[in-house]
Amino acid sequence: MIMYPLEASRYEKFAAKEIRRYVYLLTSLLLPIVAGNRLSKGASGIVVGYPDNALIESLNLAERMPGSGSQEYFLKTLTTERFAD
Repeated sequence: MIMYPLEASRYEKFAAKEIRRYVYLLTSLLLPIVAGNRLSKGASGIVVGYPDNALIESLNLAERMPGSGSQEYFLKTLTTERFAD
């Protein structure tokens, strides 16, 4: 699954689609793209978003993200147990 926030910008949506495309080209798996502001218990996948959106804030990642330049990104592997309700 690839998730972006409910209030995602067109750039966040585009990034999710590009990630989906690259995963498909490498694995032949077409991951679903989901909009939401909270990762479900037991869910795993790729989260796309700017530091100031509800989805990233719900994962407590915003403060760990480096600068917010237009060409910067942040990759982090997380376990779902850490975010269980």
